[in-house]
Formats: sequence, structure tokens, C-alpha cells
Amino acid sequence: MARGRRAHPLRLLWLASCSLLLLASLAFPPWPALSEGAAISGRIVAVKDGDSLVLLSEGHEIEVRLAEVDAPEFGQPYGRRAKEVLSGLAFGRDAKLEVVDHDRYGRTVARVFVGDVDVNREMVRTGAAWVYRDYAHRIELYAVESEARRAGLGLWALPEAERDPPWQWRRQHPRDKAHLGMPDPTSQSPPPAPQLAPKLEPGAPPSAAPKPAPFECGAKRRCQEMVSCEEARFYLTHCGAKRLDGDGNGRPCEALCKR
Repeated sequence: MARGRRAHPLRLLWLASCSLLLLASLAFPPWPALSEGAAISGRIVAVKDGDSLVLLSEGHEIEVRLAEVDAPEFGQPYGRRAKEVLSGLAFGRDAKLEVVDHDRYGRTVARVFVGDVDVNREMVRTGAAWVYRDYAHRIELYAVESEARRAGLGLWALPEAERDPPWQWRRQHPRDKAHLGMPDPTSQSPPPAPQLAPKLEPGAPPSAAPKPAPFECGAKRRCQEMVSCEEARFYLTHCGAKRLDGDGNGRPCEALCKR
């Protein structure tokens, strides 16, 4: 009697993989596109930045962009704090979406509610986000923002020079990946430059060695953190702290470096 051929192990593995994929597709069918006005409930499982998060609903993860508001990017002052505020409001909590639209990145643009809290409105009320001028439809949000501005809440406590609207900042930094969730370079201290021994000419006295710089590059990026005009000039010219020269005239921290 002729014996049947034994299946090759790789073929068996391929068949098993196909079976698993088929079962997964039956268990989790594709999520239908959410139309405007649709309502969906789930749990917030991730917060990406100050105006985007992820909702888990019936086994599907939905990337959500908060409608009508725009939070500072990671590369801006208050960008990290805005994410913390949104996390405190929504992360790990049951939430409901009211779908408004879809953006060009495929995200669901929506109003987000945690219980009775309108998360989008709350971000504006606490000064953690701006009203997104090009996309806001609710007039009341402008009054909420004005009140936060008058009270100096959140980002409105920053100096005016550091309160660039996020949509303007993105136009000025089109290649900056900070708004995509990359690390904020202003929140990290650059590695210290290696200290090399000064090279002296043969026969030169020790006093001929150049004096070390009085300052070292650190995490400082704002005029309020500078202790003197000299330190501000050092950070501008040696540490890449261009924010110190807000008007681009080559002189940092005008109030600190008055002539």
C-alpha cells in the first residue's frame, strides 16, 4: 500500500496562519465609517497630545481629533501640559463621541463627553486649548476662551510672545515633527560638549590658555530663566535658543538687555 505524503511543516504553518486570519476577520469585522452625527461609546485607551486620543469600542480602536479646538503642539510652550490636562479629563474613562467629520489623516473629528463633561469645551475653559478658528461652529466657545484669557488660565499665563496659535506655529514649522508626537527638544537638556584641554603653543606660559566659557548650554529656553543679559546672549549664540530673540534683531530678552 502506498503511503500518503507528509505535509511540509511550512505549509502547515501557512494554513494555520490563514485560518487564524479568517477567524479574526469574522470575530472583528471592519469598522464601518462613522457618519456625521453618529454617536459611539467606548473607553479612552490612549491620549496622543492635547487634542487627539484613541477610543476603544467593541474591539476597535478609533483615532479621534477633538472638534473645534486646537491645543499647543509639543514643540510649543504648554504643549506637554495640554496633553496632561486631556489625560486627566479622559484617559482610562468611559466616553461618548458625537461625530462631526473626518480629517485628512483619517481621524474621526468629534465632540467627546466623559459623563456630563464636554471635554472639548473643558480644554478651552481651563486654558489648555484654543478655539480652532477655521473649524469652530459653536459661538459659545469664543466666550469660554475669552474668560480663560481674562483669568490667565493655562497657556494664557504665558508671556504673549509664547502664545502663538498652534495653526500659525505649524505653518511656520512645516518640517517640524513635534506635532506628530516626537519628543519636545526644548524639554530635554542637550548632552554636554566634551571638555578638551586647551592646546598651547610650545613655550607659551599657562596664562596664554583660553579661559573657559562662563556658561554651559542647558535646558533653559525662556527669558524668565536667564539670570543676566550675558547668559541670555550666550544661550542665543551658542545654544540655539532662538526663542530668546523674539523680534529677530539679534538682541535677546529685550527687558533684560536694555541699553
